[in-house]
Amino acid sequence: MTPSVVTVRWRRPDGTWRRVNVSVAPVLLALSPLLLLAVLGALVVHRAVRADIDVSEAARGLRGLVRALPGAEFAFEQGSTAVLVSVI
Repeated sequence: MTPSVVTVRWRRPDGTWRRVNVSVAPVLLALSPLLLLAVLGALVVHRAVRADIDVSEAARGLRGLVRALPGAEFAFEQGSTAVLVSVI
């Protein structure tokens, strides 16, 4: 199961909380050209360095990471500002 919604909550300096639900599909669609360039760049570097990394194993590991994301929460605090990211 891949994540479909990411909830981002942050505490403002005055103590109030703001929450935004972000759908993953439109964000991926908007960022897909950059993702394609990143993958092509990684393949070029892989060929140039002749790294001993199996591309299919790396892709399988990335897929496992994405499938494990639903239910994860990340919290960041700095001073009077806090950010909580929940993957649904």
